[in-house]
Amino acid sequence: MKLFKPEMVFFDYGGTLFSDSHVTDDTAAHAIATICGVGDTVDANTFREIKVRWREMINFSHYTNPEQEFDCEFPVSSMLRCITDLTGLTPPSDMVEAEYGFHCHNATHTPMPYIEELLSTLSSKGIRTGVISNNALSGPGLELFLKNNISHRFEICVTSADYIYCKPCPLLFEAVCRRVGVDPKNCWYCGDNAHPDILGSHQAGMQGILVDPTADSPSSVKTYRNVEYLCVSSWKHLIEELNTL
Repeated sequence: MKLFKPEMVFFDYGGTLFSDSHVTDDTAAHAIATICGVGDTVDANTFREIKVRWREMINFSHYTNPEQEFDCEFPVSSMLRCITDLTGLTPPSDMVEAEYGFHCHNATHTPMPYIEELLSTLSSKGIRTGVISNNALSGPGLELFLKNNISHRFEICVTSADYIYCKPCPLLFEAVCRRVGVDPKNCWYCGDNAHPDILGSHQAGMQGILVDPTADSPSSVKTYRNVEYLCVSSWKHLIEELNTL
């Protein structure tokens, strides 16, 4: 497998751009109460009901169809509307702001090592960047979070909540490429999970790249379902690869 200089590089979010802690029922309920302005004053019964409603929706959203290889997304904006209506809370009128606040308060979010340096390197080489993520946040909601928590500006940010389809469905990748006017064959897709990220991007025609901190070598070619991809143990090593192109 020989790397080529890409016209555009797309990134996953979780485990790729940021490392997020686990969202629990408690942290989700606290985040919902917070965006509704009652984070520190919500009564115990209401807090308990928020948790119950959240868990009901999460259990339902994790339903999968064994006959298809990908899932469909449940937008967090719809979940927030339903939970706040059921519990009598008032969410922000701007649902993008509501999504952003919910995401900020439900877990800790830490940029992946060397991701800022990688994005800076891509910019210096004139390579376009975007985000394609399996995410219950809308593209605008995730974009707002990224703008406020990372210095780089992506050209486009699209999630499965925008298009219903989840990776590895190739339609998600194809739709975004058509929207920004690039040929998938001229693109890289960087992720952290072989099945949705490598398989999905390959089916759309992209070159897949995986970051795996547990990898046994800094940079190596691996195979998933007969699909070759580059595996790096850190984004630092992808910067090194870029500088050889």
